[in-house]
Amino acid sequence: MTRILSVLITIVLIGLYLTGCSNKDDNPVIPPVNHPPDAPENIFPRHHATGQPLEMYVEWRCSDQDDDSLQYDVYFGDSETPGLVVSKTPSLRYDSDTLEYERTYYWKVVAFDGQDSTTSRVWNFATLPLPNQPPFTPLNPSPEDGAVDQSFMSDLSWECSDPENDPLTYDVYFGSDNPPPLVNSTQRSNNFDLDTLEFNHTYYWKIVATDDNGNFTVGQVWSFITVEETRGTDPGEMREFDLGNSGLTIEMVWIPEGSFMMGALENEIDAISDEYPRHEVTFASGFWMAKYEVTQEQWSTVMGANPSFFMGDNLPVERVSWDDAHQFIDELNSSIESSPFRLPSESEWEYGCRAGFDNVRFPWGDDSTYSRLIRYGWYDNNSDGQTHEIGQKQPNSWGLYDMHGNVWEWCEDWYHNSYNGAPDDGSAWIQIDNGATRVRRGGAWSYGARECRSAYRFRASPPSRYNSLGLRLVRNAE
Repeated sequence: MTRILSVLITIVLIGLYLTGCSNKDDNPVIPPVNHPPDAPENIFPRHHATGQPLEMYVEWRCSDQDDDSLQYDVYFGDSETPGLVVSKTPSLRYDSDTLEYERTYYWKVVAFDGQDSTTSRVWNFATLPLPNQPPFTPLNPSPEDGAVDQSFMSDLSWECSDPENDPLTYDVYFGSDNPPPLVNSTQRSNNFDLDTLEFNHTYYWKIVATDDNGNFTVGQVWSFITVEETRGTDPGEMREFDLGNSGLTIEMVWIPEGSFMMGALENEIDAISDEYPRHEVTFASGFWMAKYEVTQEQWSTVMGANPSFFMGDNLPVERVSWDDAHQFIDELNSSIESSPFRLPSESEWEYGCRAGFDNVRFPWGDDSTYSRLIRYGWYDNNSDGQTHEIGQKQPNSWGLYDMHGNVWEWCEDWYHNSYNGAPDDGSAWIQIDNGATRVRRGGAWSYGARECRSAYRFRASPPSRYNSLGLRLVRNAE
């Protein structure tokens, strides 16, 4: 019995063994499943953050269910589809290069566990707004940097602006030394009036522009050289002459002999065709030119009547025709034995107006914006719709007043629409043109700034009478 039981146990054990072997071959053990990394999470800066510094970094965190080691691809840039900047880094931080103001930057992270990857969403942040910027560097100086033969009555002007259009103030440095000393501070104007300068002298100047936020910009040092005294561009000798037998006198200024270039400069601002061709005119002798326009007192004393629209003894006479002007001159000369009075030729008028400065638009410089014209003449922007007493503005460097504005001044010449064939000796152009009009020069109270330029020419028929048209006298040397 015991033997039979032992055999049965042996058979069962063999069967179990054979069964176990069969299951092992038919059902192998399945290894555990690998999980991809969790999606990276943004730590810093927060999504849509603003006002971030330019020295910037980004951080994230990421985990893995299987505790696998992770590596990351970082995408970063100012495009909504940022580009790859770092590959397979184990770090949870990316330090960017210096960023720009007022930019939105985008970034994302791709996490790898060696087998699988997970991509984060695209995050973004914005950098700080652009801070207030200092003014632009002052530019376009007048006189121009390195200019020579500048009038000893020159003033300073410049241009300057600000990126944010902030109001600006200016510190002005000026003098004979380089660097120049401070002469005025925190002025709002971009012009500076100088005292009378020395002849043949080098001056240095610079401008410091400051905005309302305290940001400032230092301009470069500019320089210019004034004219030589020997050129005769200082105010000429002044003499008084009897005004016929009227009992009045007239002040006249000596205009020296010499040559000048008549007409507009090449590419001159606001020039017109009848101001060309530019040509040289030579005066073999000097002459006297009236310091002021003929006044109503002078005219009415000689002629016995006053034709003017605007009344006042010291106002310039107006509403006088070219023919009227000659009647006035004839009356004066009827009692003069020496050199007679006359109207200036057009070239004499421009020569006296320029006062030795034929390389610029005005005797005080190009004045491209006409900002300094207000100191020398009456025109539509400052006249209040009327003439003004003579001598109220600054004279040119030969001592002539109101050569720019107040009233037009008759010249002897017939008008021609160009200088082709014009005399080059300073005489009047008496050959009549088909238009049969006479020249008037100098601009007037009712006209614009461009008509006040030294080169500007205008015309009128000899009988014309306007409340903006008068005269100035000249006479030859005795």
